[in-house]
Amino acid sequence: MNKFKILITGLLIGHSVFAQNLVPNGDFELYSVLPNDYGQSNRATGWNNVNGFYSGPPYASPDYFNTAGTVPTAFGQIAPFSGNGQMGFITNLFFIANFREYISTTLVSPLVAGMQYKVSFALSNGNNGEYTKSTNNIGVTFSTGPFFQLVDQPIAANPQIEIATITYNPNVWQTYTYFFTASGSYTHITIGNFRDDSNTLISPTGSSGAYYFIDSIVVEPSAPLPIELLSFTGKNYNKTNILHWSTSSETNNDYFSLEKSSDANTFHPIGKIKGAGHSTTVLYYSFVDENIFNGANYYRLRQTDFDGATSYSKIIPLISNGKNEIDFLIYPNPATNTIYLQSQNPITQITIKNILGEQIKAISGNIKSVDISNLPNGIYFITANTSKQQPLKTKFVVNR
Repeated sequence: MNKFKILITGLLIGHSVFAQNLVPNGDFELYSVLPNDYGQSNRATGWNNVNGFYSGPPYASPDYFNTAGTVPTAFGQIAPFSGNGQMGFITNLFFIANFREYISTTLVSPLVAGMQYKVSFALSNGNNGEYTKSTNNIGVTFSTGPFFQLVDQPIAANPQIEIATITYNPNVWQTYTYFFTASGSYTHITIGNFRDDSNTLISPTGSSGAYYFIDSIVVEPSAPLPIELLSFTGKNYNKTNILHWSTSSETNNDYFSLEKSSDANTFHPIGKIKGAGHSTTVLYYSFVDENIFNGANYYRLRQTDFDGATSYSKIIPLISNGKNEIDFLIYPNPATNTIYLQSQNPITQITIKNILGEQIKAISGNIKSVDISNLPNGIYFITANTSKQQPLKTKFVVNR
């Protein structure tokens, strides 16, 4: 059921810069519970509604959508810009003066005063839902603390970024990119229309109000950071979580701290791994977490320079049910000269084939590692045999 009908009657292996995004869960992929109704913005991990309402009047609550959820589509829902999650919010409503909705979250780390940042996000009006007007003044405000919205009224703030023209992207996504220099150690980001109706341009066509979908929110320093992160992945193996990451270059990199959380909000360090300092070759790192939670385990990397400056990776989730969730593990992957094999039972034989299906290597014995220094770059398929299991199969990449 449309939440405003109730109100009326009831009245996105990539090569990426380390710490690419200071907005946690900026693509809304992580969630505590799948959404099943309007107004559940807090189900997207880390996000909240600044007026504190998530159900019931006054309904000034943004909407979390996930392709695996069951939220109605009266607003003209469109497929996410990337992945499975997106958020929706109102910038104008014809029957309630100055009605506004905002989404907000705490940044991974505070912005640095004087540093320039690149801010980008994708916007759409959806596909001809019940709210087909459009407005300008979609703004992004950075603050040193959380905002609080009085019921459904505009927040009195001056956004650092604001779309001055009427934004109308029906049934299509448009990416917006801006650069700004932080003037303070901002800790929060809030998005919505911060102007009242008298200072907002509203389209003469359309009905009911203006509704927008947003996805892929990114805030990152515009200057290059010390680490080029090729990958950051993890797997559950033998009641542990094994984390792997690789870098293509490092500059002034003192060490990594692997941080862990049960809710993707509050993290604590579980390990410190020495960095290479300076490197222009591909390097691989691993860490084994032996104290895992049943259920969700969230991880991120914190990188520290020799001068004490820090930056963060994306957050990755691993789900554990206390059992062995994989039978066969190869690392590092991508690999250069050697791959290491792990299984529940000793591996006694392996065969490796190329993408044409040609067998290029076969080994027997108690196998824990394989020399692949003679293999050219490419994708390979490996089959491993043990004394107690069916043949185990997976693939790996050679990349030097």
